[in-house]
Amino acid sequence: RGLHGAENNMSLTSFGFFAFLLVGIPVYYLSGRYGRYVLLAMSLYFYFAIAPATVSYQVKLTAIVLYILTVTYVGALLIDRAKGRWRTLLTFLSIAGLAAFLFFTKYLYQILESLSVLFHAPNRFSFLQFGSVIGVSYFILSAIGYLIDVCWQSYPAEKNPGTVCLFIFFFPQVISGPVTRFPEMKEQFCKRPVLDWGTIEHGIRR
Repeated sequence: RGLHGAENNMSLTSFGFFAFLLVGIPVYYLSGRYGRYVLLAMSLYFYFAIAPATVSYQVKLTAIVLYILTVTYVGALLIDRAKGRWRTLLTFLSIAGLAAFLFFTKYLYQILESLSVLFHAPNRFSFLQFGSVIGVSYFILSAIGYLIDVCWQSYPAEKNPGTVCLFIFFFPQVISGPVTRFPEMKEQFCKRPVLDWGTIEHGIRR
């Protein structure tokens, strides 16, 4: 069974996931300075592969990715340029936009379903049941942490939207965590990938 609890070809113990890594990892190490874009393509492919293959779900998943990325990327740029109260206001609005989206996609359906059962009303809200199965909580927590750090001037807003997208949606972290800070990941993403026996040995030992 996959991450959604439904049968698919990309569960973590499936041949599909093994083949995904078997192809993706060598391509990453051969990609040179384009390694982060290979990781981004792998991450986005992973989420779309574990999602139900229906057109409506794929469209909803695309909307989720674009919304979270847009609010985070644009919000951080605006926060970085703002001063004083404007910085605080923009940070609040950006975080509120992400938090409201999390509520809408993950909790609203459960609340409406409970109310329909309580009042014996027909449940006509099935179209809302799509967000909680794709790691949306992790994505939004990562994005909020990034926005807060930019607000506190821990580091400047990232100009490359691909790097921000990779930070939010990097697939190994959603599987095993933890929530990380942007500079830690950017430093690794921007490094030229080098196959090192020491890291392989460390990984095998772990």
